[in-house]
Amino acid sequence: MYPPFQKKMDKLNSDLSVLLKKLEQYSDEQLNAKPSEEVWSVLQGLQHLMLVEEQILKYIKKKMSFNPTLEKTNFSVKLRRFLLVCFLRMPFKFKAPKGVGEENFPRVSSLKEVAEKWGKLRKELAAFLEAQSENLRGKIVYRHPLSGPMTLKDLLDFYDVHFVRHRKQLEKVLQSFSV
Repeated sequence: MYPPFQKKMDKLNSDLSVLLKKLEQYSDEQLNAKPSEEVWSVLQGLQHLMLVEEQILKYIKKKMSFNPTLEKTNFSVKLRRFLLVCFLRMPFKFKAPKGVGEENFPRVSSLKEVAEKWGKLRKELAAFLEAQSENLRGKIVYRHPLSGPMTLKDLLDFYDVHFVRHRKQLEKVLQSFSV
């Protein structure tokens, strides 16, 4: 795999592993509990993160199956990605885009199920990245609903900052539990 992609995948997988290990000390009942009607449960937060990664990967795989002509990245794309990262680091609450919100989560889930499904998804993502030719580097493969065009590297960076954002939210929910 292209070394920068491998480095980012290693970080993403390490961060996920640390979080899942931390969550093992809580019961599935606690992890499914919503602190309030406006706040997701811990498992709903995980479902959201996983759904985002899954939907994007499905989209890119389908797009690549048509052998499209891809545009190269440019300064505007890089600026928009930077603004998205800044946006996601803000403490404001945002409504989840259609398709990755609460209406798409199972009513109840288990940490084990989520961890297994996410593990498979990450392996599928790694295999996809491994199979991509060098000519995709620096090419636009996805259009984010807010920031627009993204390269594979941009997507991995987005996954990282998106994960960090939601991990902070999950940690707030966990503070309401006594272990």
